Amino acid sequence: MKLIKILSILLIILLGLMFFANKLLTTYWHSPLKHLTEPQLYTVASGTGFNAVANDLATKNILERPLLTTLWVRFFEPDFLLKVGEYRFPAFSSPAQIIDILGSGVSLQYKVTFVEGDNALQMLMRLPSNDTLEFIALEQEGRTFDTSPQVMMDMLMPSAIGLMGASTHPEGWFLPNTYFYSRGDSASSILLRAHLAMIEVLAEEWSARDQGLPYQSAYEALIMASLIEKETGVAYERPQIAGVFVRRLQKRMRLQTDPSVIYGMGAK
Repeated sequence: MKLIKILSILLIILLGLMFFANKLLTTYWHSPLKHLTEPQLYTVASGTGFNAVANDLATKNILERPLLTTLWVRFFEPDFLLKVGEYRFPAFSSPAQIIDILGSGVSLQYKVTFVEGDNALQMLMRLPSNDTLEFIALEQEGRTFDTSPQVMMDMLMPSAIGLMGASTHPEGWFLPNTYFYSRGDSASSILLRAHLAMIEVLAEEWSARDQGLPYQSAYEALIMASLIEKETGVAYERPQIAGVFVRRLQKRMRLQTDPSVIYGMGAK
């Protein structure tokens, strides 16, 4: 009888400790992190384990109890999978919110916009020079090409960015649009996406062209379209200008248009 009483007391104490521990964990898990007074960016590198991330977050004064966080994830979040990427933690996030963000795989996105009317050099110069984008050297045909804008200003070689099948010059081969990327993406990957998008659009337009036009390729038609857009910014004038240029080409005349002269002068 005495043994049963002792065991009952021990059981009550154990249940009390479990209740207290659960309340402590639950309160911590859902309470705002007091040190996280401003939004913070955090990058999970490839090959990094959760224990290392939890300790690093504590070092950066984001998480307050890395051990409790690790224990909670291990026992109560069995399906949690840490995803590589760059994440943004809102101010006063709770540990639960931090874990949700790290497991979401929704990495912070940046963007670069190639503006319609820009030439290839101007598009290259729109690539951000900060640390969000990787400018890496590519090996091709025994030569090293650097895809940083400064070097490509001098080179402007399609082979530097893997533009297979393009003309010998990259002009006109990037589709003006807004492109999103994550930290660590390469500049060449953005340029390649813009190039492939342009190939797709150009192929569609070329297949739907009027017959009898004096163009030998889709690229020639693209050059003409660029000249017409530079000649006038008024939409209803473009068909008239296009007609003038087509008739001049059919008569083997010079186009005598300012945009071609201005482009040939470069940055002078």
